[in-house]
Amino acid sequence: MKLSKLLIATTFIISGVAHSASTFQLDLTADGSSQFRDVFSNAFAQIDKPFSGSQVNDGFFCIGDDGGALCTGPGVEIGGGFDVFPNESAFTNVGTLEYDNTGITGTGVEIANITGLMNPNFNQHVASINVFGAVFDTVVSGISGTVTLFDGSVSSINFSSLIQFIYPGSGLSGNQPLPFTGSFSIVDNLFAVSILGEQIPFGDGFFIQEWELTGTVDNLTPVPVPAALLLFPSALALLGFFRRQKQLQN
Repeated sequence: MKLSKLLIATTFIISGVAHSASTFQLDLTADGSSQFRDVFSNAFAQIDKPFSGSQVNDGFFCIGDDGGALCTGPGVEIGGGFDVFPNESAFTNVGTLEYDNTGITGTGVEIANITGLMNPNFNQHVASINVFGAVFDTVVSGISGTVTLFDGSVSSINFSSLIQFIYPGSGLSGNQPLPFTGSFSIVDNLFAVSILGEQIPFGDGFFIQEWELTGTVDNLTPVPVPAALLLFPSALALLGFFRRQKQLQN
């Protein structure tokens, strides 16, 4: 009986070691066209859109004409200026991808399953405070996807998940948190966060905020192109040259 228990325990330990995980820090570079929109206030901010000539401040601007109350048309500056994107396009360490390295040899091209995203955090890069002056928390769920490795280093990522930016509650929300839900995806080296059009009951109306963030993943290891493939276009060009010479001779 004791031997049986020992074997079970030993098997469990070995199994736990075999199914180990590796990690990859997600550093992103956002496109300048990435936006945060406070639809509730008819205002937006954009990374590459300076406020009053200052690139430090990138908001706020009118989404549309509100009849002249504050906005006379799209893009009109409102307020005194706010730095919504404090790090501009540098979205460093938005989380750490975890993937299963079982069977990974570290040689050549290999594929591993993504098992999690640890410590997701976008609010350090999008200072979109709400009417209570509070920042949001980032929650990611429903994760699926793979990483492609070249000689043990991540060369591309294919990843999808739900993402929530959650504000703390207040009396107007019945002291309930205000979650805005959308998608977070990475295809090869391109990422996209899209949280659009969700209406959260707020007082007598709806609290609507939107995030549309796109860009590229940094620090990926490119897969070298075989020398034979690099020479292929030159070989085609040379073949075409000889064909033209032969036609001229005939």
